[in-house]
Amino acid sequence: MGSARLRRRYVRKLVRSRHRCVHGLTIASLLASAAFLSYRIYVTSQKVQSETSYTSDGFEEVANSKTQTKDSRTKLNVLLLWTDDLRRDCSPCVTSEEAETLLNKPYIPNLERLASRSLVFTNAYNQCPLCNPSRTSVLTGRRPDTTHVYHLALRNVSFITMPEYFKLQGYHTLGMGKVTHGIDDPRAWSEPSYLSDNGNPYQEYWLRRIKAGWLAVSEEERQLHPLPDDLITDRAIERLRDFAGNNTVSPPFFMAVGLYKPHTPVVFPSGFLQHYPRDAIRYVNYSTRHLPDISLNLRNTLEALSAKSVNVSQRLMDDRSNEHELTTEKYQAYYSALSYMDHNVGRILDELDRLHLSDNTVIVFLTDHGVNLGEHAIWGKNNLFDTDTRSPMMLSVPGLTDSGVTTDSLVELVDLFPSVVEAAGLPSVPQCSGFSEDIDLCHEGTSVLPLVLSPAAQWKMAAFSQAQRQGGRTMGYSIRTSRFRYTEWVAFDGRPIWSRVLAAELYDYHVDPGERENLAGNHRYGPVRQDLRQRMRAGWREALPEHLML
Repeated sequence: MGSARLRRRYVRKLVRSRHRCVHGLTIASLLASAAFLSYRIYVTSQKVQSETSYTSDGFEEVANSKTQTKDSRTKLNVLLLWTDDLRRDCSPCVTSEEAETLLNKPYIPNLERLASRSLVFTNAYNQCPLCNPSRTSVLTGRRPDTTHVYHLALRNVSFITMPEYFKLQGYHTLGMGKVTHGIDDPRAWSEPSYLSDNGNPYQEYWLRRIKAGWLAVSEEERQLHPLPDDLITDRAIERLRDFAGNNTVSPPFFMAVGLYKPHTPVVFPSGFLQHYPRDAIRYVNYSTRHLPDISLNLRNTLEALSAKSVNVSQRLMDDRSNEHELTTEKYQAYYSALSYMDHNVGRILDELDRLHLSDNTVIVFLTDHGVNLGEHAIWGKNNLFDTDTRSPMMLSVPGLTDSGVTTDSLVELVDLFPSVVEAAGLPSVPQCSGFSEDIDLCHEGTSVLPLVLSPAAQWKMAAFSQAQRQGGRTMGYSIRTSRFRYTEWVAFDGRPIWSRVLAAELYDYHVDPGERENLAGNHRYGPVRQDLRQRMRAGWREALPEHLML
């Protein structure tokens, strides 16, 4: 059946359905629905002589499971490239207007090359701006209030994760580097993890070696003591060659590559300093007016970090007269580290192309969260600002995103699980309905694939993030719309106590893109605050794309 005919049939079913009402649909929503069907038709065209049928919604299902070997060979591979602490303005995930006003232009030719064949998200938000809870949320497709992972303390989660789901579908799954945070998940992998975040001896050497928050490594020392990201990249290339060289019928692969940089310790080969001359570095350093104390992760203020030399050099505290020089050093080091990360991404992409695997491999690039470099007087993360919660994310689907697509629609990292499953052509994972802590497999996001063919479609009405304070006794809940961010800090005892609001924040990005003034106490914004409070407490289901709420 032709693509146009299937699309017409789908739209007719949508309009006639007894269980749906189209009166509230926007044209963008209808286009998004049609775009999603177009993607499913594309997946159908890639299958090899497999019998198909269609559900009542018009979506394709594989009807004949007897040809399992033949069908598995048509499934797309997945390459997940996951970096850490990458700011969105240091990636291709910026609007054209933002690109013209960047303080420092990052040298990232390989990420830009990937963006040219990807769906690029300029408004992707994580669900918690801290490594462990964010990675747990991405891998499970659940939000922190479902996983109950809010901080860096390790906690086993029993849900079926993204790599485990692919493994159950017959994929060979493998992880290397920092995929999970501090804990391995052997159920998810077909082979032992390589240099995971659970006791990396190479990382330990550099933690001992570093003295001032950052280190540019000579080529001689790099040869004697390999950098973890070099070894992880070498391993990824080695395994790609193994897959490409296997001439027998073999399962598709799901490979997750977790690069540590530009996360601290900010260690990188010295050659990358050349891209960022000191006299060209620009930086910001400002506080936000009317900001409640509880808003800031005080562990990342200049004073708190000085003793640890994690993000800010001890010398910056010892001699504030050198503040300009030393802050410039920190920026130069961070940007050099992210260019080193880009170099390793390029090595992997080059090998993927050389081995002719790019034509049947879905590529995902993302980071777990952003980081502040002086904004709000903070040098770190785990705050509910855009600099923390806005994450670079790109999705490359061969044959569909080859010309590059950029969308400014609001999406969330929790959307990645269902999106990658759809992109690879696997049976979809159901969306969680109601209380889901006792359900092994479901997700709390939505597939973003309709945005490939309709990037301007009206999508989610809001994105949601949260962050813990006071040892778990307080939780910050934040809603981000296209114009506003509203955050409430409330008492918490395993669930929010909405009647005990400790502080609030409100930012209007039309007049204050840097979040320099908290407007929660401004009476002129009273109706806005009330509306956002109601929407935030109503939760993520009420902010889903219109055509999914019918």
